[in-house]
Amino acid sequence: ARHQPPSLNPNPSNRVSGGQPRDPATHFTTAEDEAAKALVETSTISMWHPSSSCAVWPEKDGGVVDSELRTSNLRIVDASVFPLLARGDPQATDIVMRYHGL
Repeated sequence: ARHQPPSLNPNPSNRVSGGQPRDPATHFTTAEDEAAKALVETSTISMWHPSSSCAVWPEKDGGVVDSELRTSNLRIVDASVFPLLARGDPQATDIVMRYHGL
């Protein structure tokens, strides 16, 4: 609950004398932040809806696929071409895009 708004965290230890809310982050040091970040980076993986690794963007902006889903005479027809992800399950968008790419 470190980054949770105090109003949503009823834990009494998040209050100082007088009942005033306090920021839980004030008890963490930069070194602890870096250690936590390193732990997350080395012990987690992304497994839900991998996408956007070959985004349809102009080449000058880092894109690798054109609007016809081609890159050097090869078509990329999967969710990796999505430049951005909308909220929710990308399955329907992925299916429509695959029909477009056939």
